[in-house]
Amino acid sequence: MESRSAWSSVQDPGGLAITTTTEYDALGRMAKTYNPGSTGADAGTVVTTYWSATGTGTCADRPEWADLVCSTGPGGAVTGGGSNPGQLPTTSTQYDWWGNATVGTDTANGVTRTTTTSFGKGRRPAA
Repeated sequence: MESRSAWSSVQDPGGLAITTTTEYDALGRMAKTYNPGSTGADAGTVVTTYWSATGTGTCADRPEWADLVCSTGPGGAVTGGGSNPGQLPTTSTQYDWWGNATVGTDTANGVTRTTTTSFGKGRRPAA
């Protein structure tokens, strides 16, 4: 989806004008956050994608999760990090019937970590 609007926050300690910008998609959902100094295609940008009810692809064809966050991750690789890893994690989320996050998968640098949360049968978790 195309961005609809952007909102910037400026912190100005000592005249530095440190700016963080957030873009929103056509539905008003946060789509990208540019941290200070980010180009939009680097690790300083956080990209958020959402589940859709139809379509194909990683975040599609899940009507029960439509409009919930599918993944958050960097807009690109880490640059200038020397011998440190070149990627920040991308986190993908799956949900239960009530919209509670039940599976979180973090992936970066060829490594995947999965966290599963379960709830007692017959009980809806507290909101």
